Amino acid sequence: MPAVLISLSVLMQAGCFGYLSGRLTPSGSLLLSCTGFLLSALLFTALYLVRRGRPRSAVPGPAPAPAVRRRVRRLMWLMNLVTALTFVSFYVSLAWVPATLASGVETALGPLALAVISVVLRGGECPAPRAWGTAAALAVVGGALAWSLTGGAGMGWSALAGLGLVMVAGAGASGLALISKALGELGVDPVTVTAHRFHLTYLGAGALFVLQGGSPHESGVPPMVIPLLGVAAITVPLFVLQVGLQRAHPMAAMTILTTLPGMTYLSEALWGGGVNIVSLALTGLLVVLAVVSAAPRRNGDRAEDQPPELSSTSVGNEARS
Repeated sequence: MPAVLISLSVLMQAGCFGYLSGRLTPSGSLLLSCTGFLLSALLFTALYLVRRGRPRSAVPGPAPAPAVRRRVRRLMWLMNLVTALTFVSFYVSLAWVPATLASGVETALGPLALAVISVVLRGGECPAPRAWGTAAALAVVGGALAWSLTGGAGMGWSALAGLGLVMVAGAGASGLALISKALGELGVDPVTVTAHRFHLTYLGAGALFVLQGGSPHESGVPPMVIPLLGVAAITVPLFVLQVGLQRAHPMAAMTILTTLPGMTYLSEALWGGGVNIVSLALTGLLVVLAVVSAAPRRNGDRAEDQPPELSSTSVGNEARS
């Protein structure tokens, strides 16, 4: 079920991105992001406050222990910070590298970044060779797809700096998968997480939009459509993704997300874009590799395949939804 939710989120985002490709201006992208994240925060904060206002007897289960509440608050602040850092790094990189290359490299590096993070958090203990092999193969195929979609754009010093920021965004996305899983283990429901995680992000997007001197009328699409696109491209799919991330193995989640650029490319083709045989073949290869890699083995995940722990199961059992 978590894999289905993550895949559904990928398809929803890809469908919207394919439609918006070639239509949105850079300032329009910022405006869409600010609007979508703000609507997410408003909608799910309202739901959170309604649920919080219910009588205690209406909420089953014991209240979380003080240690659990402190742990949840720290993870929520960390998620807010990492979400904003991931977004800002990715957007700033677009000033130096094409969007297709940036998004392709970011998602392709996700599983590899997760494997590296596991080494750091485990004090040098390495994941299984299978995890490294999967991450490396996805990085190579995903990077090749991103390169093919840009027509082999030149790489100067500014482009290299942009790719550095993309790598930061890829590492941030992996961190978000780990934090989401930890919050899920602590019993925090996705509505609560979504109500708290985007505040720094929409503020950052809004600040960049103002500093850039953008105008809603220069976004590339009618201003009145921006809220609808924000809901379709950000609010709904990111909530579905949050539900999946809190239940899925982080490596499986990042593996599925590597298919987003390829699905976006197919969506662009369906919306009237051209078709490149090499890119189409790499998309197919990436999807097959992701499906095979994300599928659980019969014997289950071995201990060394598990992600680094951000919370303990014993603590998580004390929390309630």
